[in-house]
Amino acid sequence: MATDDECLRYAREYARLAGLTKHQNVQDQLLDLARGWTAIAQHERRSDARVLRFTPATTSRIEVRGGVCGEGGAAR
Repeated sequence: MATDDECLRYAREYARLAGLTKHQNVQDQLLDLARGWTAIAQHERRSDARVLRFTPATTSRIEVRGGVCGEGGAAR
């Protein structure tokens, strides 16, 4: 999945292209795409903070963005 920054770049490009066309139906479609990419970026930003990365099954550590928890430890 694209990062939130990549999604916002796509959104800005679609909005820029929408401003260049004189065709209302094309402009509407490009603006819809820009809104869609903006919504995905917002979703990525909200869900990014809750991402957990698990190490291979041979260890008991859980890596959490911003810290590491051992067995029975609480995520920070």
